[in-house]
Amino acid sequence: MKKLVLGALLAAVAIFVWGFLFWATPLSAPVFKQAPDEAAVTQSLAANLPATGTYYIPDPRSDAADFEARHQAGPLVTIFYREAGTPAMTPTVFLLGFLHMFISMLLAGLLLRLAAPALRTYGSKVVFVVLAGVAVGVWGNLGDPIWYYQPWTYHLMTTLYDIIAWGLGGLILARFVQAEHKSAGQYAGA
Repeated sequence: MKKLVLGALLAAVAIFVWGFLFWATPLSAPVFKQAPDEAAVTQSLAANLPATGTYYIPDPRSDAADFEARHQAGPLVTIFYREAGTPAMTPTVFLLGFLHMFISMLLAGLLLRLAAPALRTYGSKVVFVVLAGVAVGVWGNLGDPIWYYQPWTYHLMTTLYDIIAWGLGGLILARFVQAEHKSAGQYAGA
C-alpha cells in the first residue's frame, strides 16, 4: 500500500506540473474567446441572475413550445455563475486541486492494482491507466457538446488534457503498482 500511495503522490506531482504548463501558458489559449465588452456582460449577469448556480438559456423547464422555438432561434447558453468574487488561484485552490489529482491517481492505482495480475508488463499497465483516462476524458467532457450544443473545441481540448494527464499518471503508477499475491494460486484461472 505504501508503494501505491507514493506512486499516486508522484503521479499527482507530474499532473500538477502538466496542468500548470497546459492551463497557465498559451497552450490552452486558442479555444478561449474574449467578450468584446466584458464589463457590460458582467453587469448584465449581476443584474439578471438571482444567485450562484447553473443556468440554461433557454430554460428547459419553460413551456415546451416556447422552449422549442427559443432553442431553434438561439442563442443557447450554459452559465456557471458565482455571485461573489474571490482571489484568483489562492493556495487553498492549489491545495484542493493537488488533492483532487492525488485522489484521482490513488483511485487509478487501486484499479491498476486489481487488474495487475492480468497486466504482466510495464507497458500493459501504462496502457490500462491511459485507457482509464480516455474513458474519464470522453465521459466527463464530450457529453456537453452533444447534449447542450456547447462548442466542441473547448471540450476536445480538455479531453486531450485529461488523456495526457492520465498518461503521465500511468507512466508513474505502472512503476509502483504490483498485484497483491497472498498465495501462489490466488489468481489461477483469472
